[in-house]
Amino acid sequence: AQEFLRYLLEGLHEDVNRVSQRPPAEVANYETEDKLDDLLKSELYWNRYLKRDNSIIVGKL
Repeated sequence: AQEFLRYLLEGLHEDVNRVSQRPPAEVANYETEDKLDDLLKSELYWNRYLKRDNSIIVGKL
């Protein structure tokens, strides 16, 4: 049941993804990012994620 639900949510997410053209993945600079405050680091990673995957499914998590 869990595998089916995950498959269903992934399919819905792809269908309603607001990002029409995905930008290339950014290369992480861990030396610089490790020095950031945890809150700033989480915002950086979340915004980086939303540039590629932004749908109503992600918005409700």
